[in-house]
This record gives sequence, C-alpha cells and structure tokens, in this order.
Amino acid sequence: MRTARRLILRDKVFALLGPLHGGAAIAVLQESKKLKTMNFPWAATEEINTKFCSRYTWRVGSSAQQTSRAGAVIAHRLGLKKWATISSDFSYGRSVVRQFWNYLKERDPGAKRPYAAWPKLGENDYSAYINKMQKAKPDAIYVGLFGADLIKFMKQARSFGMYEKVKIFTDFGGNHVLLKALGDQAPFGHWASSRYLHNYPVSANNKRFVDNFRKAYNVYPDMMAGEAYSTVQVIAESIRRAGAVDKEKAIDAMGGVAFNAPEGWIIMRPSDHQGWQSSFWGVISKSKKYPFPILSNIQVISPVEGSHPDENTGQGCRK
Repeated sequence: MRTARRLILRDKVFALLGPLHGGAAIAVLQESKKLKTMNFPWAATEEINTKFCSRYTWRVGSSAQQTSRAGAVIAHRLGLKKWATISSDFSYGRSVVRQFWNYLKERDPGAKRPYAAWPKLGENDYSAYINKMQKAKPDAIYVGLFGADLIKFMKQARSFGMYEKVKIFTDFGGNHVLLKALGDQAPFGHWASSRYLHNYPVSANNKRFVDNFRKAYNVYPDMMAGEAYSTVQVIAESIRRAGAVDKEKAIDAMGGVAFNAPEGWIIMRPSDHQGWQSSFWGVISKSKKYPFPILSNIQVISPVEGSHPDENTGQGCRK
C-alpha cells in the first residue's frame, strides 16, 4: 500500500498496473479510488468488478468468472458428471471454483461434487486432500490453485497416480511458465487454460508481440507480459479517444474501447469495467517446436458464453 501511495502522490503516475494477488489488488484499488487514479489490477477475483469496482478500476485481463465459466462449458461438452474441486482458501481461489461449479450446475443440474478442498495459500503437503479425492472417486478434478501451489499439487498428484485415474482441469495451468516448471511431470492429455498464450492465436499481431518480446528479453512472453502489453494498449487508446493526456477524460473515454490485443479483440465493457474477450482452454501436450509443454487442441469460448450478463456484475462500477 505504501508503494501505491508513493507512486501516486510522489511520482504522479497516470495509472497503476497490478498487483496480481487478489487481496492486495482489492486494497490497492480502494486506495486508487480515494486518490482518483486509474488502477488496472491483474488479479482475477470477481470482486474487482462487482462490489469493489469504481470509476477508477478497470480490468483488461480475463477474470476468474470468464476462464472458469469457459472451463464449465468444456466440462459439459465432455459429459463429465462427478467432480472434486481444490483451490486455495482466499478470494481468487474461492472465485474460481464458485464460478466453475455454479455455471456447470446451470448447464448440467445432474452434476455432482462429493468433495471440495480448500487448502491454505502456500500449502506444502497436499497428500491428505489427494487421499480424500481418491476416496470420492470423481470423474474429474477442477484445480483452482495458482503459481507455486499449483506446481506443488500437480507433482504430488502425479506421485499418487492421479493423472491416470481422473480428468484434470487446471484453471490458468496453461501458462507456459508453470508448464516449463513442471516439465516432464506436467499433466499431459489433461485440460488447462491461460489468460494469454504465446502460441495462440496464430495471428500477425500475436507473432509480432512474441518476436519483439523475445528480441528484448530472450524469453517467451507469459500471461503477465501479455496482460501488461494489452493494458498499455487500452490506456493509449483511451487517451487518443479523449484527445488529451488527462486522467478523468481518459476514464470517460474508456468504456466501449475496442482494440486488437495479442490474444485477440478485447472490448472494455462499460457496465462492469471488464475486458470482454474470449477464453482459451486446451490440452497439455509435448511440443517439437518449444522446449516446454504447450496447450494444443485449443478451444475458444466466446465472451457470450464465458462472461456474466450485465445485470449480474458491475454493481460497484455503477455507483
């Protein structure tokens, strides 16, 4: 919080980008509102564009409800009925599972969930949770864990033979940084999503971004790089529409901005200040082109299917 205040009050920044952690993002966006400075959080928790939204809060990257609801679409298509879920016990972790499960139940009232696990953030030993999952005998597991927690869980699940016993869905598990960390222990043949993919869409726009990023940093861009670039794009377009480098005028121009990001077209929805965009799910696969696993058989879920209708979101944005 001190850093956010210093950037706004001392450095006079035009906007704040980030942070990624859900709780930290909610704290920063409330401070940004007080100090009347735009904030573009990278956290995916749904509260950002519902009760904690304000005139100064806009999210370009996908939210938990977008990727999770898209995962429910895939799960329903595959006819998977009996589920276990596991996600960290904090705002984002709860959001991911809630959105997935509620939307799956809407599409398939016969779906069952005999086991739901809520380990603490930063848990190291998942063996007790995995044992209970095995006893529940689900058809599939929905994993909302993120970052290091996801890596630890997947390695332990593999040691229990879970890759061969159930279908596994990992929300945001398609981020190539995570897949690179898992390497040969990645859940090949199972489903995952990512808010940005360096290998999809296969478009001139995405290729240009990837090539320029690799030239500058000698690595492939990950989810955060893709979202940071897209956020700068929307800020620039809002300033262009406003006709002035002015915070309040840029905010007035933000709603309805449409732009072609590396991941495809994004529209800044005025009702909830959320980037309205497609979500990507795919099958984790080995690659001859890249030295790490990637997503293949990518399924594109449109925002019509993957986003809440206006009346179910954006409560704080409209105050």
